[in-house]
Amino acid sequence: MSQKHDYWDTLHLKYKGIVDLKGLYRVVKEWLESKGMEVYETKTKQTSRPFGMEQEFDLRGYRNLSEYYRIWIIVMFHIWDAVEVEVVKNGVKERLTKCRLYIRIRSEVEVDWTNRFENSKFQEHLRDFLNNKVLKHRFESILWDQHHYKMHELLNVLKEYLNMQTRGSEYADMW
Repeated sequence: MSQKHDYWDTLHLKYKGIVDLKGLYRVVKEWLESKGMEVYETKTKQTSRPFGMEQEFDLRGYRNLSEYYRIWIIVMFHIWDAVEVEVVKNGVKERLTKCRLYIRIRSEVEVDWTNRFENSKFQEHLRDFLNNKVLKHRFESILWDQHHYKMHELLNVLKEYLNMQTRGSEYADMW
């Protein structure tokens, strides 16, 4: 069985206001697909509350870096007090959602995702040696760094879509 490791910190985004949730979902999905990832939705939950709807859904995307490494990005949305409102934008009525929004971006690396080193104890020890000694430097110095900046790029895309004052990133010119 392959192993998943969480090397990166979880990125958080909180927002309160009016937002187009379908557009936000589309932006995240298109960004993940533009990075060559297979995307699917793993969790969907919707409940009715006194102050509005509460929704939770997760988008997961993965990309195979090699026959040994697979990178995952998990974007978790939690929406509270969601109420649909009509907004006139450029003379056109649009139905948007007034809500509180909390987005978490997590990432994992899956090693030996093809399960080549699962047939015996010796192969499992060989996989551990490969992870801890041989490939550790390559992953920690190059792949970890690139993926860390990709996560910040996604966070910045979300901030720009929500038109937040904190949009922009000190990592914009990296990788």
